[in-house]
Parts: sequence; C-alpha cells; structure tokens
Amino acid sequence: MANKCMSCGHQYSLGSPSCPKCGSRESIGGASSLEEIDALFGGQDAQRESAEHSHKGGEFFMKGDFKKARIEFEAAIKADPNSANGQENLGATLCKLGLYLEAIPHLERALQIQPSKRHAKEFLAEARSLFGGKPAAAASSASDARYSNTEWNFSLPMPREWEVIFENSIQAFPWTKPVCLAGPEGARGRPYITVVTQLVEDNGMGLSGYMAKAESDLRKAFNNFRLLTKSEQTLLGWPSAWMTYTYRGDSGPRKELNVTTFFGKGRMMWFQCLCETAENQAPHDFPVFERIIKGLRVGSAGIRHPQVILSGATSCGLCGKSFSSGSKPNAMVSLKLGRLIGVCDSCRDAY
Repeated sequence: MANKCMSCGHQYSLGSPSCPKCGSRESIGGASSLEEIDALFGGQDAQRESAEHSHKGGEFFMKGDFKKARIEFEAAIKADPNSANGQENLGATLCKLGLYLEAIPHLERALQIQPSKRHAKEFLAEARSLFGGKPAAAASSASDARYSNTEWNFSLPMPREWEVIFENSIQAFPWTKPVCLAGPEGARGRPYITVVTQLVEDNGMGLSGYMAKAESDLRKAFNNFRLLTKSEQTLLGWPSAWMTYTYRGDSGPRKELNVTTFFGKGRMMWFQCLCETAENQAPHDFPVFERIIKGLRVGSAGIRHPQVILSGATSCGLCGKSFSSGSKPNAMVSLKLGRLIGVCDSCRDAY
C-alpha cells in the first residue's frame, strides 16, 4: 500500500508526511497496482472489490476527474464500509467537489477505523473550519439527522422523527422554496419549517425597518394577529431578523417563528425560515425550531440560487474564467466575498 502524490504522481510510503520528490502534502492512499491488490486480497472478495474501486478512483482523482472518482470511492465503501482508505478517499474527493458537509461523516469514519489517517485529519479540519470550527452537527442534538440541499448548497439539522415534505419548489418564482420539513402529528396538526428565498436589493431600511414593514404586512394577512417578540440577531455572521407572533388559522390558534437572514451586500439573498405550529404545542416545538435554524450550515463557496442566471456577469467569480457570449452564469452569494457572483458550470459543480 502506498500514497500517490497529487502534484507529481510519485508513489511513496504511507508513513511519510509529504512527497519526497516534490514536497507536496496532498496525496491519495491505496494499493499502487492491480497486482498488489491480488497479493493483498486474493481470497477476500469484499476487500478486493473495495480495493479495485479505490484503485480506479485514485486514477480519476489524480486526473482531477473528481466526479468519476466519487463514483468509484462510493462503490469501494459499499463493498467494504470498514475500509479506512475508502472512507478517507471518498471524504477527500467530496471536499474537492466542495461537498464538505457530505465529506465530514466519511472522514470521521476513516479516523474511527484508523486514527492515524493523516489526510483524513487534514481534510476534516478543513471541512470543520468552514463551519465555524465545529463539526456540522455541533448545533444539533445527538438524536438529529442532517438534511442537505445540494442544489442550494446548505444543510440543516433535522430530528429523526421529522421528514421532508417537498424541496426545490419554484411555483411562485421569484419566491422559491428550497425545502419544507415537518415534525410528527400533534393534537392540532404538525409543526412545519419552510425555507423561502429570493434575491433582493438592499433598500437601506435595515433590520428594524424590515421588521416594521413585515409586522404591517402580517397584520393584514392574518386574523387575530399579535406580535410577541422581535429582535435583531446574526446567523452565520449575517444580519437576521427574528419575530414571533400568534394568529388564528383554519385549525385554531397558531404560533410562528419567522427568521429572515440577509446574506451578502447590495444585491442579497433573502433566506427566510417560517416555523409554525399550534399555539399549545409551541413550548415543545419552538426549542426544536431554534435548534434547526441555528444549525444552518452553508457550503464553502456560498449559497446558490439555481433558478437565477446572472446574464450581466463577465467572468466567473471563483476561477476568473471569462464567460463566452450566450453563456448562462449561475448565481451564488459568496459568504466569504460578501456579494452575489456569477459562477461558471465547472465551478458550480466543483466547489
């Protein structure tokens, strides 16, 4: 078994911290040839199949074809879930694709199997650093699963008894609904969280002005509307308006937590979490709502808006490549740059 340097292709000992030829610390681990696989796993079908897929995945990885590498590494851990190399290599590949949230459990699993896995440690540290220095599930309870939306590049903790009702709805464009989650049935219905997004221009009103207008609009929309609280907070470092209120719905008294976060400056991503439940169930459901919202994580490149094309963008905001005439740049709010950028198809898939 050996490391293969991602920079120069040189094979070297698994125990070496860097390539002795070029000094690079980036490598992919596994058997160095099909002959070595035969020697190591000749009579072990599952381990042999896993090693063969890892070998093929390593070749694709070295060529920079991370999509095909991912397919092979997924097949490797399907054949042998306890392969530390397979888990590490899949985690590294997902990081290269920008899918850090998906990478974390594979990198953690690799370290559970083999704590000395250096590359797993390094990629895991990178993935966690992109989410405030914490594991992706740090804001969740131990019983939470995790919902990931790859179209929009975000994830939320989700209690295991909850389910996805719908996702990626664009029926009321430009208002779009990336996801609706629902909890278990109660005496007066189920608790819901619906994420609503839109690209908006900064009108200079600030959070206080936004909440004043929102309160006025809600009073017109709901019967027996009563504002309970409103506060200015931050979510992932961006301004966030938190409002709680009650109203009378078709099924009786309802209570809602409305959290609207504005990502970016100038032209911003309005990211709203509408959380509603029966008023008498609120003492149980509201702590769950808050835990889910505060557990929001966004991928390293930013949050995407897959239904918007930035026709005015001249070059990719990530790689700098110029857009050709007639191209359709993808819209993404980069949380690092703090603004809306156009992204080419390659970067949209790779980051």
